[in-house]
Amino acid sequence: MGNAQTWSARRILAPASALSASLFLLVAVAAAQSGGGGQSGGGGLLPPAPPEAADATCVEKCLSLREVAEGGRIEVTGKHLGLVETVRFGGRAEAKALQPSESRVVAIVPKEAKSGKVTVIDAAGNRSTTSSVIEVAAAAAVQDAGSFRLREATAANPVAFFLGVKPAQVNYLFEAQGPTDIRVDVIHAGSGETVASIVEESQQPFSANSATWNGRRSDGRIARSGEYRFKVSPLSGGGQSGGADFTFTDHRFPVGGRHTYGDGLGAGRDHMGQDIFAACGKPIYAARAGTIQTSAYHGSAGYYVVVDGRKSSLDYVYMHLGRGGRPKEGQRVKTGELIGLNSDSGNASGCHLHFEIWSAPGWYEGGEPIDPTPLMKRWDRFS
Repeated sequence: MGNAQTWSARRILAPASALSASLFLLVAVAAAQSGGGGQSGGGGLLPPAPPEAADATCVEKCLSLREVAEGGRIEVTGKHLGLVETVRFGGRAEAKALQPSESRVVAIVPKEAKSGKVTVIDAAGNRSTTSSVIEVAAAAAVQDAGSFRLREATAANPVAFFLGVKPAQVNYLFEAQGPTDIRVDVIHAGSGETVASIVEESQQPFSANSATWNGRRSDGRIARSGEYRFKVSPLSGGGQSGGADFTFTDHRFPVGGRHTYGDGLGAGRDHMGQDIFAACGKPIYAARAGTIQTSAYHGSAGYYVVVDGRKSSLDYVYMHLGRGGRPKEGQRVKTGELIGLNSDSGNASGCHLHFEIWSAPGWYEGGEPIDPTPLMKRWDRFS
């Protein structure tokens, strides 16, 4: 128990920024004595998770996304960063961690910093290093952007789809003394995390400009569906910036117009999908971009389409479509693209879409049907 008490006291000190070390020591010892300390179980206090630094980018006094002048600011993103106290640069120069949160921490680049990877260190001494390198330049390398003023920024599509007919795009107009390098950050509204950054070089002031986000995070993963904001500012920082709000979704709900849910997976009769009832002739959209694997007719399914989904490893099946308006086999479609009209072709009682999702390797190719209902109800909220 002696080792367990010592370990518990040392680890519990990690979050101690607002309370004294002696208070945390008392709490740790009490937890150990009650059977909850250390690794002995019993529902005691657990040590905080160590930080996981993923990426580092410049946010102020920037020459590029990963090139910053002395005295500028960088942002480190990742996980478990709320207890980070120190940010270490190349040359072992250190700076105090600012605005730490679960997913991000900011630091001012000290004068003695050198180019290199960035390391974050928490109160317990746990550390993590980014995979990306921050290049550090002299303070004089950055031009003053104080004359920059964003006059307008609007989201081209209030609801944007991944790989979709309605991409995530911001249109903006700004004032400046001349062509300006513009930084567009994509910020998740709920967490405040900057999930991606775009640089548009030499944009013209007093002109219509735009930037498009591909729906991927800076680490390459597809961003989760939700509310986001474009933030438009000069790359070097300064001036008056602003932004525009939009909704991003990785899928589109496949039925246009008012609709109701019918039978789901199983339904006591080996039903392999979800029925969505809507008026005859309503549009049916591709829930996810992909390639038309099958476009055919079957006595039970009626006119149907199978889409081999892009970046998903899934097949999406649409049954009881109308005869016209269906894409041809081999054709590529985007998320939200029209692929048919709601109908009652085949063995159907009333106009409705029968929708299925199949796991890899695909529809009747060795895959298995997946319950689409929870996914469809989530897409329904966003689109």
